[in-house]
Amino acid sequence: MRAGVDVAEALAGGPALGRALKLIKEQLRGVPNNGLGYGLLRYLNRQTGSQLAKFAAPQIGFNYLGRFAGASGADWARAPEAVRLGEGGDAAMPLAHCIEVNALTIEDAEGAKLTANWSWAPRLVTEAEVRDLARALV
Repeated sequence: MRAGVDVAEALAGGPALGRALKLIKEQLRGVPNNGLGYGLLRYLNRQTGSQLAKFAAPQIGFNYLGRFAGASGADWARAPEAVRLGEGGDAAMPLAHCIEVNALTIEDAEGAKLTANWSWAPRLVTEAEVRDLARALV
């Protein structure tokens, strides 16, 4: 149990998942300037950089890209063959985290849909493990 959350229950999609998400949301709200200064403090400031270097590096990176309008059937729309957000990166580029998730919300006539693109280091985790994690978060 971490911070009053039953991890097994949360991973199974039980009521603890809602409590965990609320705790995470509250923690994120407490980060000054939404964390935008972390890179400056960690990598460019000698005093704070040495202090922050003592903490473990995060193994999962999550980036929410925002909300976008989907194809609307109007005169102007994104071409179906166009590169989608979250695609088109260089496969040879090293990942900053063991697992990276880039998520966005696409709004269309059927409503809003959350889409997530997952990348991972295959030497550290298997595709099956990433799929299990993704299913647990749905």
